[in-house]
Amino acid sequence: MYLASKIHKELNTHFSPDEIIGREIPYGEISKKLNKILRPMGAKIRVNRDKALKTKKSNKRQLYSFSGWFDTTRKKNAIVLNMHLSPSKKTFKFTKANYNGFIFMFSQIVQHEFIHQSQYAFRPEQSDRFVKVHYSDKISKERIKEIEYLSTWCEIEAYAHDIAMEIKYYYNNVNPENVIKQIDNYRKLYSYLVYKQAFKGLEWNRLKKSLLRKIWRWIPSAQGPQAV
Repeated sequence: MYLASKIHKELNTHFSPDEIIGREIPYGEISKKLNKILRPMGAKIRVNRDKALKTKKSNKRQLYSFSGWFDTTRKKNAIVLNMHLSPSKKTFKFTKANYNGFIFMFSQIVQHEFIHQSQYAFRPEQSDRFVKVHYSDKISKERIKEIEYLSTWCEIEAYAHDIAMEIKYYYNNVNPENVIKQIDNYRKLYSYLVYKQAFKGLEWNRLKKSLLRKIWRWIPSAQGPQAV
């Protein structure tokens, strides 16, 4: 993705491991540092004290998470990100392990939303197209909403980039072609698991093939931050 190098350069400047690892940093300071990266790019991030977050040390992915959206109706600051952190704390202690995970997930969500911005800038007529997946009316409204969301062309494209990043980050010693061919055997492809869970029990081969093709196309350019 075209902004990857810029994002990672700015992370090294404003959120460098030498300044972060080993420190317990107030939420507000984390937000301030990350906004120094995002605001010049026309985006912003805010802290969301999320009660749904688990804080078990054994599950590093649940110490924090990110979400975001691209507002198609706005010309300025259209990208807004949320940094989900524990509501029971006011600071976050960075270790080497969770720092690497944190900056990877930050880079991933930023690139995801800027892909959406690019989609609507250059191919708006395609962005709201979707791959039809048949489902029973008996499933919950919440699941139908998720299925329809993940079936849109713009989300398939952006999630494919997320998955390509995860392949190169978590399985950097494995041939990407082998990972894609046997994708259901790789448990750390968390963005793929979102699709797998949403479409469980449904006939979604057409959508899956489209997703896998797009993952393959992203492999050469997908780039995450360098781990320390």
